[in-house]
Amino acid sequence: MSAHIGMARLAHIFQDPAQVTVAASQLSTRLTQGLNISTIDQQAAYGLSGWNAPYGREYEERQDNWVYRGYIFLNLSPEMGRYLTEHLSGTILTRHNSGIQRFPMWWVRQAQYFCRWTGDEGVGIPTEIMGMIMPVERWVVGRDFDTMAGYLVSAPLGIADCYWIESAVLALESNATDEWVDVRNTPFELDLESGILVWIGKLSQDWFTGANWDANRVPTAKDNVYIHPAAFQPVIETGLEGAAKNIFISTGALLTVRGRLNE
Repeated sequence: MSAHIGMARLAHIFQDPAQVTVAASQLSTRLTQGLNISTIDQQAAYGLSGWNAPYGREYEERQDNWVYRGYIFLNLSPEMGRYLTEHLSGTILTRHNSGIQRFPMWWVRQAQYFCRWTGDEGVGIPTEIMGMIMPVERWVVGRDFDTMAGYLVSAPLGIADCYWIESAVLALESNATDEWVDVRNTPFELDLESGILVWIGKLSQDWFTGANWDANRVPTAKDNVYIHPAAFQPVIETGLEGAAKNIFISTGALLTVRGRLNE
């Protein structure tokens, strides 16, 4: 599901509407299927073709009550966490809490479990368990920062450290306020010194009217500007001088410069 979201984003950035449609359709289908967690378990256990199971061994009957079947939560994206919270929180939390109860010190990855002299001595839990539990703690449970930070007392082991690093990021993010952004209109930007302004053209074609921009201000020389199709398309009239760091014009949009534009 997260992969379909990523594909739709890439297709949008590269202005490939056909691929956006395909990815969105696939995502819609998977989201509907995902409302039944048994369907997701079935796919994890047997794959989409009946043989290409990503976690088949973890679903063997002899593993019943001995493993935490949280592999379906690995690489859970924020969007999917929000979706699960809104549509399936009770079911997800039941599965999640059962794993925490089964492995009460899951965050101490060196912890030994089920050790006994019977030939099936335990050797601890897989490092992936951080990737199974932390995203759900962050996006579905909504743990506070102190709790999230406390899970990081167990340092990386050098094996699957990506899940520990992801957990560190999740802990840091939990100390801030989430702000959901529609990336179709406000692209992601890593340049922290530059702003992003998106033309929404609500009132007029005047480039210099703040209400025509999503941030309710006129672009400066530090801003990356995105022009999308709107009721009014921007115009810089004769005798006036606009500014922008970079300008990106979407298919179907138009920028008319009768004066000057410093880019």
